[in-house]
Amino acid sequence: EGIKRFGIVAKIKDAKKVPELEFSYALKNTNIQNFANKAGVTEYKDFGTIEGMLSGFVDLFFEHQGKYYILDWKSNYIGHRIEDYSAENIECSMKANNYHFQYLIYTIALKRYLIQNIPDFNYERDFGGCIYVYVRGCRKDKSSGIFTTKPSLELIQELESCIS
Repeated sequence: EGIKRFGIVAKIKDAKKVPELEFSYALKNTNIQNFANKAGVTEYKDFGTIEGMLSGFVDLFFEHQGKYYILDWKSNYIGHRIEDYSAENIECSMKANNYHFQYLIYTIALKRYLIQNIPDFNYERDFGGCIYVYVRGCRKDKSSGIFTTKPSLELIQELESCIS
C-alpha cells in the first residue's frame, strides 16, 4: 500500500534503485501477434513472424522492503482537473497507449535479470509489480494518477514461451 505513493521513491537509497535499466533479448521466429493476443492487446497490427533483438529501458527499477518493482513515469495529458486522473481514466489511457503490453515486456526483462542476479529469486515472492505514475495527476496523499499491477507468473511464463 505504501508503495502507491510515488514519494516513496525519493526515500529509497541510491544503492536500491537503478534508473534507466537497459535490457535486450533475442527474438527467434517470434509471432508478435500471438504475443499480443495472449497479452490481451486487441489493437495491434500483425507484423507476422520476426527475428532480432528486443531492447529498451525501464525508467526505474528498485527494491523496497525485499520486493523488486518497475516504475514508469508518464507525462500524458488526460485533463485539467485532478479528477481527470481517476483510476478509470488511467485505465483508459493504459489501454489506448498499449502500456499493458509495455509493462509485460518490462516484466519479462526484469524477471530474467533477477533470475540471473539473485540465486534464489522467486517471482511470486520477490517481484512487487509494476507502477505507472502519471505525473500530471499525482498529488501528495492522494492515489490519483497511479496505476499498479503485478502480472501473474502464469501469464509471464506463457508470454515468455512466445518469444523464446
